[in-house]
Amino acid sequence: MTGSKTVLFTSQNPSLFVDLQRARPNIALAAIGSTVPALESGGDVWCFVDFILPDISGLEMCRRLRAEPVTQKSTITMLFEQADKEMLVRALQAGADDYVVGELSLDEVLQRIEHGAPHIMPSDAADKVELGDVVVEPLAYRVKYKGQRVNLAPNEFQLLLHFVHSPDKVFSREDLIQLSGKPLDEIESRTVDVWIGRLRRAFKKVGAPEVIRTVRPIGYVFEIP
Repeated sequence: MTGSKTVLFTSQNPSLFVDLQRARPNIALAAIGSTVPALESGGDVWCFVDFILPDISGLEMCRRLRAEPVTQKSTITMLFEQADKEMLVRALQAGADDYVVGELSLDEVLQRIEHGAPHIMPSDAADKVELGDVVVEPLAYRVKYKGQRVNLAPNEFQLLLHFVHSPDKVFSREDLIQLSGKPLDEIESRTVDVWIGRLRRAFKKVGAPEVIRTVRPIGYVFEIP
C-alpha cells in the first residue's frame, strides 16, 4: 500500500464521510476506537481526534497514535466543540499537530490532506542537510544524530527544516507561526514553546545536547552540535 492515503476519525459523521469519499475517492476512511486500527506501513495518514471520547480521553488517544509506528508520523488534528487556551496547549503537548474548534468541515479536512497543513516544506529543501552530528533528509522524512534515528512528529520535523536551512538565524515566535502556515491571530505564542519543547525532547532521547537555543527576548536559534 505504498503511497496510500488514509484518514482516521474518532467520531462518526456520515455526511462528512460521504462528501469526502465523493471528493477524494482514492482515500481510505477508517474509524479509531480505544485502540489504533491496524494499518499497513508506507502510506500517508491523517487523524482527526475528538477531545472528548467515550472510553478514553482525546489526549490519551493522541499519545497512543504517536506511540504506534504506522501513525507515529501522521498529521493529528484535535477536534474541540469549544476550547480555552490551556486545552489547546494540552492537545499540542499530547502530540497533536493542530486543532479545529467547532464543527469539522470538508474544506478543513481537504486542506490538511492536500496541503499537509500545518506543514510547509522550505522551497530550497535539499536532499540532505548535514550540520555537525545532525543529518536531515527532507525528502526521506528522516533525521539522525550520530547515526541514531530521531523520531519527530510532522510539526516538529517541519519546524526543524526551517532551523537547519537557516542555522544562524534567530526565529521569533511570530516567524515560526507564519512558517507553520497558520494565521498569527489563531496561534498563541505559548504554542511555539510547546513545539520547541517537543523538538528538544526528541533530540534528548538520543543523547543529543540542546539543539535549539533560546535567545531572550527574541526567539530561538539552531545550535550545531
